[in-house]
Amino acid sequence: VAQRYVEQRQAMGFPLLSTLIGAQGILYGSAYNAFFSVFLWTHGFLLYARRLDLATLLKSLCNPNILVALIGMVLYYSAIHLPAPLLSGIKYMADLNTALSMLMIGTTMTKIPFSRIFSEAGIWAGVLMRNLLFPALTVFLLHLFAVKGTLLLTLAILSCCPSAGVVVLFAALTGKDTVFPGKILSFSTLLSLFTMPLIIGLAESLS
Repeated sequence: VAQRYVEQRQAMGFPLLSTLIGAQGILYGSAYNAFFSVFLWTHGFLLYARRLDLATLLKSLCNPNILVALIGMVLYYSAIHLPAPLLSGIKYMADLNTALSMLMIGTTMTKIPFSRIFSEAGIWAGVLMRNLLFPALTVFLLHLFAVKGTLLLTLAILSCCPSAGVVVLFAALTGKDTVFPGKILSFSTLLSLFTMPLIIGLAESLS
């Protein structure tokens, strides 16, 4: 369920993992996603809030995404299986959350003229860092520490996914401008058609 809150990674990264690697890639990706979700909704949320008082810290640590991730880890490592009706209900709720978040993000993106996506230097800098610089650096650092094979390819695929729609949600939750992150999201997704094959090819050459 926690993976539903990082929809771009879920929507693009996991199908690629399933196609290129298979079940082992999904297993590694799920572990990556659990820790990513915790980091995203703590450090990431606090960056958007731009303040570090007790109330903001508690709001960050006690949000449903962190609690769900922790519960999911406990259930996984303790091998507890939920009853089928309860598990089915949770799955339907998770699917609904994804759809609702996509609707909110889509509504934000409709306010952005297509030509304005490419007009700001800050957008180009952010997207190039997100789509190329960060994943390439990740691949080289992992290779430097002798991470190879399936694990390297899995982490490369997940790191080169475009900017997640949650950046728009964070802006809305903290009262910030949603148009700029919407531009980042749109451009990052478009550019990923060209940058993802480059990063994946780099990881394969180093494996």
